[in-house]
Amino acid sequence: MTSIEILTKDIENIRDLGKRWGMNDAQIRKCLLEAVGVKDDGEITVKPTLRHGIFQAMLTSILVLFILFVGLYFLVQVHEPTEHFIGKNLQHLNYDIFRIIRLAGLPFLHRFRSMEAYYEESCIVNNPYFEGNRPDCESCKHERRIAITENITSSKFDLHYASSTKILKIKNALKKKVSFEDLKASYDENKATYHATAGFVSSNPDVQSMDELFKQEDSTLQNIHIEGNYRKVSTAKALRQLFPRPDFIPADVEVSLDKAIFIDGPKSPLYTLITGTPHFQNIWYAQGSGSRLLRFRPYEHCLSECSIMEHIVEEGDIVYWNDVFWKVDSLPVHGEYKTTISFIANFS
Repeated sequence: MTSIEILTKDIENIRDLGKRWGMNDAQIRKCLLEAVGVKDDGEITVKPTLRHGIFQAMLTSILVLFILFVGLYFLVQVHEPTEHFIGKNLQHLNYDIFRIIRLAGLPFLHRFRSMEAYYEESCIVNNPYFEGNRPDCESCKHERRIAITENITSSKFDLHYASSTKILKIKNALKKKVSFEDLKASYDENKATYHATAGFVSSNPDVQSMDELFKQEDSTLQNIHIEGNYRKVSTAKALRQLFPRPDFIPADVEVSLDKAIFIDGPKSPLYTLITGTPHFQNIWYAQGSGSRLLRFRPYEHCLSECSIMEHIVEEGDIVYWNDVFWKVDSLPVHGEYKTTISFIANFS
């Protein structure tokens, strides 16, 4: 039996039932049409389902709440007594309100990639064309060489070098050399800390994390350049075990949380060190292992007056410069055969 035959039989049964109830043909027809959502004039009407009704009610409620919120916002902006009244009476509820909003938004946020690693970032996309206040070229025009010493006190450093155009190298200032194995041990001990950052950059598409880095053979690291930028207190503590604060930095200066590690193969490409910030322009660079050639360039508008200087930084050396006056490139040293590890930090 086909579906049409079944439907026809059901309709006949309904008509027979209507007759037994004492209904005439017009009444039976009306009941049938109302049951299937068709009016007497042939127009079809769709009865809303329960789910549709709930959705429509929710949509209407959200729209009403949004209109009320926008209206209240504009009222607060233009009517000062209302602003004072709401601020006075809701101030103690600020934490609870925003906590509820945060918790309500968690299911939505978890559907997307976590942005936690970017919370500490001062800049998400670097602008290579941006320049801050241009330094006075008169300050660096007389700098022709890099000062080298084996020991310097904080008072002497503060008097002669701090915040100046002078570049200073302190030989063997790093208390302990930092090998590739040392860095791996620090990472294994503080994995969660190192992972909590967005600042991992690698020139090798097959090495996009510290985990992948430490699984590589030495032969695959020949051309690699890796940079890790860290801005968390926990990471700063871990890195301080490898690269302690140099003795020449005065005790009363503020040290930035910004830290960076550079891992370079002997054939790694040239790159420019991204260093200071407007409040932390004094840079110290430590060569944990191997050696690198640093090229100090004055800013473009001073190239005709100030000199470009180059110097090889050897294992254990620390170099100081001021980011206001110098851009610094890092290059491989001819004859270097092992992976090098470098570190940068800054202070006010």
